[in-house]
Amino acid sequence: MHKQQYKMFKRSGTYYIEDKDTGKQTSLFTKDKGEAITLFAAKNQAASQPVLNVAMAKVYLIRISQRRSGVHL
Repeated sequence: MHKQQYKMFKRSGTYYIEDKDTGKQTSLFTKDKGEAITLFAAKNQAASQPVLNVAMAKVYLIRISQRRSGVHL
């Protein structure tokens, strides 16, 4: 199992994440625990699999470009 890059916490009802390496704190802009957990998991996954995320982004951008140019697969 990989190390989690972020930890999550709640302040004044709003959920935040903190980068364990830099200490930078960022709001998740939600007070909903379920939504916060989803965003937290996505941030940790993105940090642990950067190559996969770039590949997925490229596929997404190619598909969007094809749709806009009228190419349908």
